[in-house]
Amino acid sequence: MARTLRSTTAAAVVLLAAVAFAPPASAAPLTDVPAGPCAGSPWMDRHRSPDERAAALLPQLTLDEKMQMMHTVSDATHSREVLAIDRLCVPALLMNNGPAGVGSGGPVQPSTTALPAPIGQAATFDPDAARRYGTVEGRDTWDTGRNLMEGPNVNIARVPLNGRTFEAFGEDPYLAGRIATGNIAGIQSQGVIANVKHYAANNQEINRNTVDELIDQRTLHEIYLPAFQAAVQDGHSGTVMCAKNLVNDVHACQNAPLLNDILKGSFGFDGFVLSDFNSCYSTVECANNGMDMELPSATFYGDALKTAVLNGQVSMATVDDHVRRILTVMFRFGLFDRAHPTAPIDARADGAIARQVEEEGTVLLKNNGNVLPLDPGRAHSLAVIGPGAGTAVTGGQGSPDVAPLYTVSPLSAIRARAGDRVTVNYAEGMPPVNLGPQPAVPSYALQNLTAAYYPNKTWTGTPVATRGEPWIDTDFHQVPPLPGLPVNNWSVRWTGNLVAPVTGDYTLNLISRGGATLYLDGAVLAKGSGSFPAGTASATVHLDAGVPRAIQVDYASQGTVELGWTAPAGADDPAIAQAVAAARASDVAVVFVGDMEAEGMDRATLALPGFQDALVSAVAAANPRTVVVLNTGAPVLMPWLDQ
Repeated sequence: MARTLRSTTAAAVVLLAAVAFAPPASAAPLTDVPAGPCAGSPWMDRHRSPDERAAALLPQLTLDEKMQMMHTVSDATHSREVLAIDRLCVPALLMNNGPAGVGSGGPVQPSTTALPAPIGQAATFDPDAARRYGTVEGRDTWDTGRNLMEGPNVNIARVPLNGRTFEAFGEDPYLAGRIATGNIAGIQSQGVIANVKHYAANNQEINRNTVDELIDQRTLHEIYLPAFQAAVQDGHSGTVMCAKNLVNDVHACQNAPLLNDILKGSFGFDGFVLSDFNSCYSTVECANNGMDMELPSATFYGDALKTAVLNGQVSMATVDDHVRRILTVMFRFGLFDRAHPTAPIDARADGAIARQVEEEGTVLLKNNGNVLPLDPGRAHSLAVIGPGAGTAVTGGQGSPDVAPLYTVSPLSAIRARAGDRVTVNYAEGMPPVNLGPQPAVPSYALQNLTAAYYPNKTWTGTPVATRGEPWIDTDFHQVPPLPGLPVNNWSVRWTGNLVAPVTGDYTLNLISRGGATLYLDGAVLAKGSGSFPAGTASATVHLDAGVPRAIQVDYASQGTVELGWTAPAGADDPAIAQAVAAARASDVAVVFVGDMEAEGMDRATLALPGFQDALVSAVAAANPRTVVVLNTGAPVLMPWLDQ
């Protein structure tokens, strides 16, 4: 029987891990802000408490300005932003995605520190490690010009196939609460507001907008709410994000028992509640039942809320409570009092912390024969194999997606560490795993594959760069991949020959976020226009072994694109044979396998994607000194474990 494993990255087998505010001494120092129109205003008096300052400012706001405070703006120049009110010296609230580092915030994705998968924090069992992790998140948030970090995620791991298990802290409510408290302390030590999410019971991605989680009160309070309670009572999180799903027949963002009775009542939460994207379904119910702010734009708040106030459906006292909460948190975190220049991120220093937390969260599950640690005195040659070996896998997709400042693949790191002492034999084994159910078309089936990158979305003119690439499988992290490519205005065209290893019918899967087109022999074969997290356009063709067919893929977005295939029996044999040869020629074989998890989708199975199980079994049969490294953030089957 197959066995299961839960982790962030695993080896022989290993799993890799991937407060009340003053503001603290480590945050940006308080600096005199220009007096402007607010000179002498009581809400600008730092000697007053945040509550007193908010109470002084609130009556000065017009109804329209109160409406402005209760929703973010998303347009060509703003994203996740509550706009400033200059006449009253109210600064902007500037949010960014999380919780595995600074994700998308403004219209342009910044390059920041890629941290281990958040479940790796839980694997350390150390709140101080979570604090160090959070400190990097907070510092990177502030240095990129933002002041609210959308994290941590404390949803309990309940559904084994949940696409976001990697993004939270596992199945134990107590551990999740302790790790969350440490993480929040780190974030908020930098003067950045933490945002604990998704309240509550957001435990699956399929139908996440409509699924109704029916939970009795004991189970709710013993399993699903303790981590949130710890986050607000012990961690003093400035904000909470309400979830997309329903809880006991009511959407979470308009759920009075959850928001007003438990969170703001029993738990004593004095911060503000903001919605997950597009998670409010009724202006009146959201406003009256506890949701303080709407994301990503004013669909149900803004003008709709103003009308409800004027019609008497929502009282001014209710509006004032929402705005008071928002202002109080902003005063508590010193946002009115600190200048906020951006600053370069110390990539190496933050990277060292990321590496340290990763090491502390790594779990050695099995080490028969003491294969590990590797000893250059005994292992003179090393086979490095698999989809996660030659490419740096930096995390799951969706909200935690980070555009890393730099990456180091396992293969390059092993070669650097081995130096001249150990011979490193590399075999691809299988292309990297992306969002598709099957891996990318392997490099041995793509001859003379070339990528041309254009400084426009029309594939015209002179490319900025043309280079050979092994496969079509890339997550661009919402940023241009090369210097000289304009943000949100570039395209890439791959051309080459598709050569089938065996004769048969192949289903080609074009997986993309944004528009992509697949051509075979000059004719359009599939055209995709996938939205978040990605869509798939497929076509089945008959291919003869060894016969080149001209292939072209055009892509003009900044998300994810992959050309995968479902191939007939025998098509994987060349890759496995190459891996087996490398394993036999080496003293020790290390196989890097994994899957891809993402927001907006759940996994279809607990099995590793593609033919990774067959790859591990074949390598283990060829070399009994085999180490398996699982880069996974959720349970997976391991039918080869006893080998």
